[in-house]
Amino acid sequence: MKKILNYISLSKFNVLSTLTYFKSFLLSKVFLVLILFILYQLYKTIFHTQPQFDGFTVQMMVYYITITESIELSKYRIYSVISEEIKDGTCAYQLIRPLSYISFHFFNSIGMILFNFFVTLFIGTITSAFLSGFNLTILFNIFRALPLIFMGIFLNFFIMLLIGLFGFYTEEVNPIYWIYQKILFVFGGFFFPLEFFPKGFQAVLKYLPTAYISYIPAKMAVQFTPGLFIPYFLGQVFYLCLIILFAYLIYQKGLKKLTINGG
Repeated sequence: MKKILNYISLSKFNVLSTLTYFKSFLLSKVFLVLILFILYQLYKTIFHTQPQFDGFTVQMMVYYITITESIELSKYRIYSVISEEIKDGTCAYQLIRPLSYISFHFFNSIGMILFNFFVTLFIGTITSAFLSGFNLTILFNIFRALPLIFMGIFLNFFIMLLIGLFGFYTEEVNPIYWIYQKILFVFGGFFFPLEFFPKGFQAVLKYLPTAYISYIPAKMAVQFTPGLFIPYFLGQVFYLCLIILFAYLIYQKGLKKLTINGG
C-alpha cells in the first residue's frame, strides 16, 4: 500500500509542476489549432467530389485527427531520459531504491501525460466543433472510446521506454525513435485511417502494434462499433504486456552489463 501511495505521489507532483507553467503550456497548444485548421482545409479539398470515403466524412476526419494529435502531443520523451540515465550510469542507483525502475518512470510521467492529453483533447474538440460543426454523437463516442485511447497512450509510452533501454546496447537511440515515429505517422493511421490504404496492405497494418496506438482509438471515437471494443482492447493489452515484459528483460540484462563494466 505504501508503494502504491509513493507511485501516486510521483504522478501528482508532475501534474502540479505542469500547473506552475500552465500559461506557457496553453500557448504550446496553438500548434494543435493550426494543424487542425490546415488539415481541415486539406480534407475539404480531397472530399469535394464525394461526401465520404470508406464511411469517413470531412467532419469525422477532423475529430479523428483531434484524437491522434491528442495522443501524440501528450507524449513524454521518456526514451531520451532513459538513454541519458544509461549513459551516465544513473539507472544503476535504482538497485537501492524501493521502487521498480520501469514503474518509477511510468508513474513519474503518467500524471503529466494524462493531464496534457485532456487539455489537448479539450482544445482540439472545441477547434473541431468550430471548424466542422458540433457533433454530439462523436463526442459521446469519444467518451466511450477513452479506455482504448488510454491504452494507446500507455502502449506508446512503453514502446518509447523500450527504445530508451536500447541505450544499453547502442550509443544513440534517437535514430531508433525517429524510425519508430515515422512508421507510426505513415503506417499507424496517424494522419488518416488505414482504410485509405490498398485492401491487402491495410489488412497487414491493422495487426501491427502501431495501429493500436492511434488508428484504433481514433476510429472508435468517430465510428464506435460495440462488437469491436473488446477485441481491440484485448489486442492492446496483449501488445502492452509483451512490450513491458520485453522492457523488463532488456533492463535486467542491460543493468548487469552496466554494473560489470562499471557504468
